[in-house]
Amino acid sequence: MDKNVMKEKAIEILLCDKGKVEEKEVSEINAMYYRNTDRGGGALIVSEQGDMLFVDPFFVDYEEHVKKFKNGERSTFE
Repeated sequence: MDKNVMKEKAIEILLCDKGKVEEKEVSEINAMYYRNTDRGGGALIVSEQGDMLFVDPFFVDYEEHVKKFKNGERSTFE
């Protein structure tokens, strides 16, 4: 999946403005990490294949989020 498409999808899922999203490449899993920087916002990992994992960053930090993704946890969106 193209990185621009990944970011647009993340912004849509995180319900935030482009200026309110933190993004970071997670090269070890060929994915991108996105976090809504507004208080109460969520965090999302999107792989190049389109797999996603959404978490609440208040309860799950970045390292744990990546670990969960590596262990096969995924979120589904309709």
